[in-house]
Formats: sequence, structure tokens, C-alpha cells
Amino acid sequence: YTPGDGETSVYYQETGGLIAYYQWQPGRGWVSGVLGKGHEAADSSPATVDDQSTGETSVYYENAAGSIAWFQFHPGKGWEEGVL
Repeated sequence: YTPGDGETSVYYQETGGLIAYYQWQPGRGWVSGVLGKGHEAADSSPATVDDQSTGETSVYYENAAGSIAWFQFHPGKGWEEGVL
């Protein structure tokens, strides 16, 4: 949840293995999509960390290779991704 704009996001593994999301945007309703090209391993759920002071959101998950991978949203820049 983002207090400044009222957005709420839910991240999950979709049936094809990608990390997907639903996001509530006030005045617009629910929007959905997928993040990057990373694939999540079976039986794994993404975990998120929201930094209210910067507006950044990090999504961590186990990728198909068994490594911890991440997506991070930077306001004004968009999403980036990597592996720990």
C-alpha cells in the first residue's frame, strides 16, 4: 500500500511461472501485468518490501535455477531486476 497515492499491489506466481501483479489505482481500478522475464521456481511465493520513505518496492523470489532473484521499482525510473 502506498499512502501518498492509495495504490495497493498484490504479487504472485502466475500459471506460466512468471511473477505477476494486480495493482489498485484510485480513479482507474485494478490493473494487472507481469514483471520482467524471470521465472519463479515451483512452490515458491514472492515476498515484498515497501520503502515508504523512497517509494521503492522490492519483490524477492526463488528463480528456476534455485537462486534468490529480485525486481525493484524506483519511482521515476521504473523496474530493474537481478539475482543475489
